[in-house]
Amino acid sequence: MPSFGRINPKKKIKLLYLNPNYQNPTGKTMSLKRRKEIIRVCQKHHLPIIEDDVFSELGFGQSLPSLKSLAPDQVIYLGSLSKIFSSSIKVGWLVAPNPLIKSLVSAKKLRKMRQIYYHNF
Repeated sequence: MPSFGRINPKKKIKLLYLNPNYQNPTGKTMSLKRRKEIIRVCQKHHLPIIEDDVFSELGFGQSLPSLKSLAPDQVIYLGSLSKIFSSSIKVGWLVAPNPLIKSLVSAKKLRKMRQIYYHNF
């Protein structure tokens, strides 16, 4: 497994996007050791993590802790029912720190206002 601890300072990384459970297309699940290593490095470099965990409910037996449960203030958690039930079911959720949620709600409202404004022309 490649080392994640060495980040090139010349490249500006803005966030890390991960599928830690049953990653598509490999189906692999990230080990607890690897999850902790990634969180440690992201905390060191102040990188937010987006945990796309739409496949976690597909497993049997004991599941590993989510990245969100290991680092609640570092991780934005995404979930969905589309992988469990049907791709036609468009239900999803996001769990994130409250200030980020407020920013996303404001951006959504602004986007909706722009759609209404441009639709009237």
